[in-house]
Amino acid sequence: MNTIADIKIITSQLFILAILAFILPGCATHNKGMSEVANQLRQNLPVETAVSKIKTLGTESNSSAQYQLNLGYLQLISGDFKSALSNFEQAKRTMKALDAISVTETVTAATVNETLTSYDGWPTDKVLVHSMMAMAYLLSNDLDGARVEVLQADVQMQKLAKAKSTQGQLAFSRYLAGVVYELNSEFDSALVSYRQAYTILTSRSEPSPKPLQQSLVNLTARLGLSQESKKYTKKFNVTPSKQSLKKQFIFSFDGVVTQMSQRKTQLWWSIDDVYLSVALPQFTRNNYIAKGASVINQTSKIKTQAIEYIEKRAREDLQSEMGKITAVALARAGIKFQTVKEMNKNDSTLGAFANVLTILSEVADTRHWGMLPSSIQVATAQSSQPTLTVTTKFGNKSLTISETGNSVILLSSLTSKVHVTNF
Repeated sequence: MNTIADIKIITSQLFILAILAFILPGCATHNKGMSEVANQLRQNLPVETAVSKIKTLGTESNSSAQYQLNLGYLQLISGDFKSALSNFEQAKRTMKALDAISVTETVTAATVNETLTSYDGWPTDKVLVHSMMAMAYLLSNDLDGARVEVLQADVQMQKLAKAKSTQGQLAFSRYLAGVVYELNSEFDSALVSYRQAYTILTSRSEPSPKPLQQSLVNLTARLGLSQESKKYTKKFNVTPSKQSLKKQFIFSFDGVVTQMSQRKTQLWWSIDDVYLSVALPQFTRNNYIAKGASVINQTSKIKTQAIEYIEKRAREDLQSEMGKITAVALARAGIKFQTVKEMNKNDSTLGAFANVLTILSEVADTRHWGMLPSSIQVATAQSSQPTLTVTTKFGNKSLTISETGNSVILLSSLTSKVHVTNF
């Protein structure tokens, strides 16, 4: 016969499960809304409309960093640099605060669901937020602000560095740091960053884009490192360019990363000798094909080349955590199974109801920075004319570039806008 204590425990457990059944679909729906906007961007949804849709979706307290990262990126490519910097800064602070994982949230993830924990970003997010801020500062003509962010990106990459692994190490972030230092006439530091970018790409067996090759050849020659310069010249079949020519650094963000989704599967729970249902995050097949933009100066036509495949980095981040995610999901399912067993002992009807609720409450955490480009591409031009033509899928754009110094140019496959800042 049930005691009053037993009834209270069962009622409490059932109440918690019932609450979860209502809360979790809301979390999933919010993230689904983000993914739908990202998918619509692939189908030529205007960026300004995407910004409005994300603002309408709003944010949840435990997903604020994801919201700010997505919104900040769209504001960056649309040219609202001030708002982009504000959102990136908030996201950066949130992720930094969450680096020290809350014990309460850890227990929640292990016993309830990981969607109820706070989104603290994947390794790629934690580095890229600094690089995107650096880009926004550059396009705001704030070289000092950009320099601070590339330094912070370096600190973050050092924290994430592991032996025999390039996870959390971004060639784009290293290359961008080189550009910032070069614009600031810190040529020794620029060369170090370009070397680091080349090392990352070599470790991944990924090709180095021509702008990086040219920078390595130019700076080693400029700094009197003749042996190293000859090595690069021979390897890349590139000769040093004239130092007197002004330079245009072009960055192109292409596509939108594949959205993370959920898959249900059965895993063996050896403690009770049963298969338990769990929900795990996944990426579907990678169908991305890079599309470069063209830059035309007075002497040649230059095509942008990929320096970072964000599509690959996002998948690597997930893969590196899948062992842990799977183990936690199985342990969580085991705890829920035990709860249902205990309820069945007291009341089979309650046990059946609890079983349904545990299934409903099992939702994979598919949150990620879903508005990021599939690839980041670069090009450099050296023009002595006051204009430069950039060709995108939206047509040709004639840009006014610096007659005396260097320029930074940003374009995206999602918008017809092309942003240029002269230094």
